[in-house]
Amino acid sequence: MSSHIPINQVDPTAPTPQNTPLTHAPIAAGLSRPTVPDITEDNEPEEEEPADNVQQAMLGLVQGKLAGLVGKSSGYVESLPVEVKKNIEALKGVQVKQIALQNQYKRECLELEKKYLELQKPLYDRRQAIVTGTAQPTEEEIEAGEQVSQKDDPEYTPLPKDVKPAPSGIPEFWLTVLRTHVAFSDIITDRDADALKNLNDIRIEYLPTSAKKPGFKLIFFFGPNDFFENEVLEKTYLYQEEVGYTGDFMYDRAIGTEIKWKEDKDLTKEFEVKKQRNKSESSVSSCAVARC
Repeated sequence: MSSHIPINQVDPTAPTPQNTPLTHAPIAAGLSRPTVPDITEDNEPEEEEPADNVQQAMLGLVQGKLAGLVGKSSGYVESLPVEVKKNIEALKGVQVKQIALQNQYKRECLELEKKYLELQKPLYDRRQAIVTGTAQPTEEEIEAGEQVSQKDDPEYTPLPKDVKPAPSGIPEFWLTVLRTHVAFSDIITDRDADALKNLNDIRIEYLPTSAKKPGFKLIFFFGPNDFFENEVLEKTYLYQEEVGYTGDFMYDRAIGTEIKWKEDKDLTKEFEVKKQRNKSESSVSSCAVARC
């Protein structure tokens, strides 16, 4: 550990997609939240800080002081006899072998996830067909779904049997999924929603075993829209080659598709219309301001 790593930093642990807790997802930590304040925030009068905020500030100061101690030696090991120091070095050698086995274990788990993803693909294809209306659900599928609804809600009212499923599928399905997800609900703006209405599917693919680094790829399929030319957007997440001290994969970096924005439709920027006047004529220009 190096001394500059703060104790309260975001945990870089990156379990594989199938078992990643929400708390480990970078977006759950607010890393991608827009930094532009709400308009109402600027005009509200300042209020006295609650006691909880003061306590949080005090805790932050304490953690900051402790962070300076991380990675620094206490002097204990240096004070030991050489004979004992050799035993400590031997333990490090044993730990290296344990980490190697853990690394092998996690890679085999990753291969198992790949296997079951392949088994689930027909189900994802079926979901896509129902959502987009390219196929109608069967009575068996509807009945199975209603059984789940009745189990979740004892007061659930069964749907009438004489009504056919809508041929248009489920409008704005993926927009609804993202907007009601606890990790994304606060960061999707109304402008984002206008683009996400055209999101038709989301898929995941694992990087091949032959890849230098393990990882996975999220693939977003879009229909024609007013914001960008791309029909497919991808985000690839790479892990470090070896597992960390926790025994889990560690995030390395992410690579995203370059988005081909249409004119004045870049959702990462805010466009303000400003009027510029001179003696002979008046003109209107558009100014782009970054959102984050």
